[in-house]
Amino acid sequence: MADDQSARRVHVGGNVSGQVVAGDHNLLINGDGTTVTVHHGAAPPVQRRRHPAARALPRPGAPLFGRETELARLSGLVDDGVPVQVYGPSGVGKSALLRRLMADRAASGTDVVFLPAAGLDVEDIVQELFDACYDSIDYRPEANRLRRLMGSIQALILVDDFAGSAADLKTLLDATPSSDLVVTSTDRTMGSDGRALELPGLPEDAALRLVEAELGRELSDEDAGAARRLCTAARGHPRALIQAAAATRASGAGTLVADADAVARALAAGLDTAARTAFTALRALAGVAVSQSLLGALTGIPDPATAFADLQQARLAEPEGDGYVLAAGPETPAPDAAPADAAGFAPPLVDWVRVARPRQIADAAPVVLRVLGAAVRSGADEPACAIARATAPAFARTLRWGSWRITLALGLEAARALGSAEDIAYFEGEERARKRALGLLVGAAAGGAVGATAVLGHGALAGGKTAGGALAAHPALIAGGVAAAVAATVIGVAVINTGDDRPARGPITTVPQGNVAPPPPPTVSPTHTHRRTIAAPDLTLSATTVTSGEPFTATATGFLPGERVLFALSSGEWGNGGPGYETADSSGRAEHRVEGSPSAGKWTVTASGSTSGRRAEADLLVRAAKGVRLVAPSHVEAGKPFSVTAYGFPSGFRVVVTWVNDDTKDSGDFGPDTANSDGTAGTSTARLQNPGHYTLQVTDPRRGDTDTRSLRVDPAPEQNPPGPAELGLSTPAVRHGDSYTVRPSGFWRNEEVRFTWTGDTSGLITSKVTDDEGRVAPFSVHELEQPGDYRVCATGTRSGRQSCASLKVVP
Repeated sequence: MADDQSARRVHVGGNVSGQVVAGDHNLLINGDGTTVTVHHGAAPPVQRRRHPAARALPRPGAPLFGRETELARLSGLVDDGVPVQVYGPSGVGKSALLRRLMADRAASGTDVVFLPAAGLDVEDIVQELFDACYDSIDYRPEANRLRRLMGSIQALILVDDFAGSAADLKTLLDATPSSDLVVTSTDRTMGSDGRALELPGLPEDAALRLVEAELGRELSDEDAGAARRLCTAARGHPRALIQAAAATRASGAGTLVADADAVARALAAGLDTAARTAFTALRALAGVAVSQSLLGALTGIPDPATAFADLQQARLAEPEGDGYVLAAGPETPAPDAAPADAAGFAPPLVDWVRVARPRQIADAAPVVLRVLGAAVRSGADEPACAIARATAPAFARTLRWGSWRITLALGLEAARALGSAEDIAYFEGEERARKRALGLLVGAAAGGAVGATAVLGHGALAGGKTAGGALAAHPALIAGGVAAAVAATVIGVAVINTGDDRPARGPITTVPQGNVAPPPPPTVSPTHTHRRTIAAPDLTLSATTVTSGEPFTATATGFLPGERVLFALSSGEWGNGGPGYETADSSGRAEHRVEGSPSAGKWTVTASGSTSGRRAEADLLVRAAKGVRLVAPSHVEAGKPFSVTAYGFPSGFRVVVTWVNDDTKDSGDFGPDTANSDGTAGTSTARLQNPGHYTLQVTDPRRGDTDTRSLRVDPAPEQNPPGPAELGLSTPAVRHGDSYTVRPSGFWRNEEVRFTWTGDTSGLITSKVTDDEGRVAPFSVHELEQPGDYRVCATGTRSGRQSCASLKVVP
């Protein structure tokens, strides 16, 4: 039966062909498959743009009402260089706030990159940011070089409608090390790397002003009463208020339409057939922008521009790029009661992708993936397979490899459901090609020892990436036993039975890439390999029910001795809360104390092993504080930022934390900060410059409720190590692809030192923290820059001390 179905299928292949370079690989792409070969010679040249050339910046839109505090707070964090995530439900005004910030900064001369990210995978977001900042042809740099190149970019990067996980956000942060980053999201995913700002609904007075502006007249007493009821029902969300005003205008009613169903009916009443069809399509594709040409292809509307204009007039759609996006929830009743099912657009999408150019397909990736996913879920496997076959080469050719990965997975699922051997072979082969190009296949066909790179390239993450860390990032390699087999047979690694059928890894000997000779074979005989059993991972809490702001301790067991264990708080699907690392002792036990529990709700505490990949979790119930509670560290270093958090305040209350130096009687405050919907307010950038003993206090003046904390501010460490700062290089000249060693000394103790390079290109190599003697342990740099003369510098971030050395890169 499967063969008969396959024989009746109409094969739709991609009409794409071309060549791209990804890291160290060349890819020859066409509709029949991708050929991957090793790229010999230097990396393709890239030219940094004088100013980022991203998509055209959108207009800021209507004036903001009631957002002065949020805008000032957001601007202050950006000025401080703190990454920010603005989160809240759809329609609360996140995009409007972002566009106002964009307009203000662009007007001041700041380079701004604005990226609507709805429906985009984080891989595609990062590549698009690279393309905006660098002029390159068909080139996707590997992760270290990408971060090195982006390290020289200093711009304000605004990513709207980011829907990635906490790990995806970390990827985005790592790819923009020197730029200011602000993202908007529905859910909170920001951890300790930045600040997460919840955007609440508008207060009542601002809501009334917004409605008046939309109506173009003052509110009567009856209108004001309706607006207040609507504001309460909609929790102050601006979109609901704007649509109510639009419905009032459309219906010609003398008073404000305040009922949600009545608003929907009034908005629908003014739509013609084409606008209703367009609205149904946007509902099915809610959250992603649809261009006019693509809307016409999917729906057959002869004049999409007019239909979109009608929807915008009714406040049911908003312009985004060269298209429009739904400005209502997908649950909003459709005028014709048609179901909102993206799978219905699969057949016309097949026709469109057959003739579309690769760039058009790449620009329409969110729509393509939405329709493709819906088609697979609904069992429309034949058009789904056809869409995937036609679009996969386009995504590969245009370097939208996040979309490529997703398309291959969905296409394979559809092909298996159809029983099409030809299509199954294509999708499986393309996935192998994608992984080979990314270096994700361990033990490739070429013989020789397999290792991982522990040396740092320019712009590599601080501390480098060990082989264990790289393998931990790809559990599929671990689960398949490939990593353990290679380690045991090639580099003599001890195999440890973790008790969950997944081989964990002991220390791994690393092999630098390039022309560096591999280390000699291990002297330990495989017969000396040890095998022992570790108990299953477990996590216990000192208390499973706490009050907001109350401390508790998490204890993890069953991890590898000496591995770093990440403790984090999460709520629901996404990470939420500041993580902390602890090192497991010889028995595999690690303990982490949380000084102040989060806001009220049900949370999950997780412990994750950075080497073994093991994970354990425990539930935590947090009750709302009956009175105010202040959480702060017991001691800090003078001049260093620290976090202060207050709990138990009414939502929207402006909270001020005061301080008094008990020694000098000087006083001041941190804040103000606005309490979120959970009654929590805080700052992570509090600083006290003078040593001494302090008392911190927060008060709710309406109830007279007060909480205090004692804080000791220690003097900054000794700032004058003997001798000047010095930067030693193991060689004044290095071959392209080889490594050299960096030996820094003479900085302040326990300060961060940034290592940079300048020359034909420039950027950040890495950051390190000095020891108690102001030194950094020698580390290796894998040199990937083009031949030329460069200058490598080490700069103390607190002391300002700097030392530089010349380096020549030869062919």
